Amino acid sequence: PRFLRLYPNPATNYVFLTPNETVRRMALYNIIGKRVKEFEVYPGKRYDISDLPGGIYLVSLLDADNRILKTIRLSKKVYRP
Repeated sequence: PRFLRLYPNPATNYVFLTPNETVRRMALYNIIGKRVKEFEVYPGKRYDISDLPGGIYLVSLLDADNRILKTIRLSKKVYRP
């Protein structure tokens, strides 16, 4: 599914997923492969990543059978005044 997209990327506090009917769950992994967050996917939902430190994450988009449909690299930015 090439049409699946997370935005904004880079992100600061929230990400959104393009509308689709296939993705059921989203799992975020840090760069060493540890799962750090997981979300159930719903249309129009925003996903809070504000508690994660800045860095690169891999986001796996999973279907109802827990098969990986796509993995997206997400850049998390932290802005400090």
